[in-house]
Amino acid sequence: MFDQLRPGDHICWTFRDDEARRRGLAGYVRAGLRQGQRVLCLTEPAAASTVLAELTAAGVDAPTAVARGELSVLDSVERYFVAGEFDPEAMLHGLRREAEAARSAGFPGIRVAGDMSWAARSVRSADRLASYEARVNRFFAEGFATGLCQYDSRVFSEARLRELTAAHPATIGPACGPDWMPLLRIRRTSDPFGVHLDGEIDLSNRSALSAVLDGLLDDAPDTEAPVNVDVSAISFIDAAGARMLCQSVATAAGRIRLTGHSPAVARLLSFGA
Repeated sequence: MFDQLRPGDHICWTFRDDEARRRGLAGYVRAGLRQGQRVLCLTEPAAASTVLAELTAAGVDAPTAVARGELSVLDSVERYFVAGEFDPEAMLHGLRREAEAARSAGFPGIRVAGDMSWAARSVRSADRLASYEARVNRFFAEGFATGLCQYDSRVFSEARLRELTAAHPATIGPACGPDWMPLLRIRRTSDPFGVHLDGEIDLSNRSALSAVLDGLLDDAPDTEAPVNVDVSAISFIDAAGARMLCQSVATAAGRIRLTGHSPAVARLLSFGA
């Protein structure tokens, strides 16, 4: 299933046991290396050597990939935290720095895996995680990076997981098979500037899309030109999602326009207006 991921995807991966964690991470890393991407694994403190050993045991030539600069396994706390507190701005800055370094080194993309288990502990500002997960979609939508956020369902409550998964365009769970595909893909467009939406919009990914739409005007290179939201590849949208799109258009005072909607989607949008 991890071979289905492409640059621009930001996926929430939930699992229930260590074997699933090891197998899934190995598949994700292997697919990234096969696609020629730079792979970055952010893991629990002092677990880097264990992760490398697990990847090697799963058939990934981790030592060679590390030596070639294709793979790095780093302490997630060092990357996510500043002065012992979760800092979303520092994390976003760090991701952009890693992406620029990969681009400068000639990689076609960067693939990031983040072990989010630290957020289940009592740490300062962990309550900012869901908003961070939603905001970081703007970074992934640029189409250079792929993200897999690893959530162990044994250490997060169901309510917390629902909040966190909704901040991602798509979720991989224990019941997903090898033919799984992301529910929603969000990609930045340049001519015209905006986003292209592909898939389905519902409660499971509404927070992710809302964050991207909220940031469109800020990200636009022209402060006056309209921005485009292409929904031509949307196969399903629920009523609440339609209302959200319509509200984004209304509050943008004419600067956001929806294009390419099918008759079925157009009917829902007319109800949401």
